[in-house]
Amino acid sequence: MDARTSGLLSPQDIPNHYRLQELIEWEWQKVLLRLKKTEPLDNEDLANIGLVFLEKGKFKADQAYKGAEFYFNEALAAEEKADISDREIMAACHYGLATMKRENNACDEALAEFKQALELTESDWLKSNILRNEGLAYLKQEKFALAAEQFSDAIDVVVANEDEELNGSLPALYNYWGLCLARQGLAEDNKKLLEQGEKKLAVAAQLYQNAGRKGVNLNNSHDYQSHCFHRGMILVESVERQFNLIFKLEEAEQLLESALFYRKQNKADGQRIGDVFMLLGRACKASEKLEKAIQHFDDALKEYGTVFGPDAKQMKNALKALQDARAELAVGRGSDIRKTPPISPRLFSSPPVSSVMLENLVPATLSTTSPTPRSPKSPR
Repeated sequence: MDARTSGLLSPQDIPNHYRLQELIEWEWQKVLLRLKKTEPLDNEDLANIGLVFLEKGKFKADQAYKGAEFYFNEALAAEEKADISDREIMAACHYGLATMKRENNACDEALAEFKQALELTESDWLKSNILRNEGLAYLKQEKFALAAEQFSDAIDVVVANEDEELNGSLPALYNYWGLCLARQGLAEDNKKLLEQGEKKLAVAAQLYQNAGRKGVNLNNSHDYQSHCFHRGMILVESVERQFNLIFKLEEAEQLLESALFYRKQNKADGQRIGDVFMLLGRACKASEKLEKAIQHFDDALKEYGTVFGPDAKQMKNALKALQDARAELAVGRGSDIRKTPPISPRLFSSPPVSSVMLENLVPATLSTTSPTPRSPKSPR
């Protein structure tokens, strides 16, 4: 029986199918239905519910992470009391808890727990996802060579497996492998590494194109949004560093406009949308389209303001970029610089509350606490 049509929880389908928003919502609806039932949750249910909360938490409120943490810990506690523990359930829980630690910038702790999960699992699905998330932890630490190695190893796991369902994760793995190599090349002024990274990114682009031809709706793919963003980012930075010719900025703008469209359509948070606006501003500034750059930097400031306070690095960087672009435009026009208006407190208002309250699905002791300040996420 196919879990996607049977009502059984199947969070593994999400990374296997390009992290489509419709799949995340489908699994979320199945969680809501399961939690309404009166029969007790078994340990596999607990772990799978945690994995769905985890996917929901990557793109929604921090409250989803509280739910994921609760269900993972419940499953782990039950397994530790069992006469015979299920290693796969324990591995999935450690993987989920480690992923949340990585998202909250506790990368060393996350890597230690990913290692624990890797030692427990025999599932190629889980192995490849652990390696992917280890790579993201190293990428966040700017340990590009180590990160690239994890993504390469994850590809080896997927390719060696006979289950074609896993192949849907390959475009994202090639994307991150290329991103790591390209960023290492830019950091080390190594054009050869940059070119290697660009080739891996091109492989990812081809794989996504093939998926689109087969009917996959890439507009709803969070992984594809990230791919467009990463390719645009590398093009902008390579032009700024004079590794690429300036005409590449037009391609970068197209990729970033696509990423912006997809992220808005799938209701990404203010950080992810703000990141795209910042890169669009840099691309326009490098190609001397200062008025467009100013608009993009201003939009980035507004988006960041929905998730960060005024002292956050993202807010300061966006404000400085906006001021610098305005100053450059004023000098070019020979006119006085119009001062940047003060930041309105409304920029820091919370986004509208979802009709499905996540805190209703988590014990009151967890849901009544105030959410912790948002921490910057890995580039995705």
